[in-house]
Amino acid sequence: PLVRFSACLAVGELRLSEAKSQLLELSRESQPSVRVAVLFALHRIGDTHMSRDLEFASIDPSPNVRSNTAMVLGMLGEPTATRVLAPMLHDSNAAVRMAAATALWRLGDRRGLDQLAAGTISGYPDDQMMALLGLASTHDQRVLGNLQGALTGDYQEVCLVAARACGMVGSDVGYGVALIGAKSSDPRQRMLAALALGDIRRTDAQPVLSGLLKDFDPDVRVAAAVAPPPIREARP
Repeated sequence: PLVRFSACLAVGELRLSEAKSQLLELSRESQPSVRVAVLFALHRIGDTHMSRDLEFASIDPSPNVRSNTAMVLGMLGEPTATRVLAPMLHDSNAAVRMAAATALWRLGDRRGLDQLAAGTISGYPDDQMMALLGLASTHDQRVLGNLQGALTGDYQEVCLVAARACGMVGSDVGYGVALIGAKSSDPRQRMLAALALGDIRRTDAQPVLSGLLKDFDPDVRVAAAVAPPPIREARP
C-alpha cells in the first residue's frame, strides 16, 4: 500500500495523464490512504468526478487517512479546500491538526500559519517538528524568525529539524547545528542532520554528506543520498 500510495502521489504531482486508466482501476482500492492518493492524482490530471470523496476521507476513522487527506488537499492548490480543512484544525489527533494547518498555510490561509506558529512552542517535540516543517513548506522567508527560535533547546532532534526548516526558506543559519548533528552517536540525529544539510545546500557540506553516505545506518545513507545539489557558497 505504501508503494502504491507514493506512486499515485507522484503521478498526480507530475500530471501523468497517461496513467488515467490505472488510476481509475485503483479507485476501487480497499486501502483508504491509497484511494486518497488516487483521488488526488485524478484531480490533478483533470478528472474531478470523484474529488468530492476527499471530503468523506477527511472524517475517516483512521487518523492516518485523515492526515493524508489533509496533505493532498493542500497539494491540490484549490482554495475551496479550506472549507474541508478548517474543521480538521480541531481534530482529536495532533498529526492531523498539523497536516491540516500545513495544508491551509500552503493555500495562503492565515489560520494555518497561526496554528503552526503555536505548534513550534508546544510542549511536545513531535508537534514542534511537524510545525517547523509545516511553516517552511511554503518557502516563505517571513517565517524565519519562528524557525530560528527552535535552533536551540533541550531536544536536539527539534533543533536539527529547525536547521532544515531554515534551509528550506533560504537561510543557512542552522548550518552549525547540522554539522554537530552529523557527528552524533545517535543515528536518528545523523539522519536529521543529513536532511538539514541537504536543504541548507552549502558547498562545504558536500564532504560531510559524502561521509554520511557511508554510514552504517541505512536511513542515514538514504537521507544523505537524496540531498539536492548545493547552491550556496561556503562562508565564514
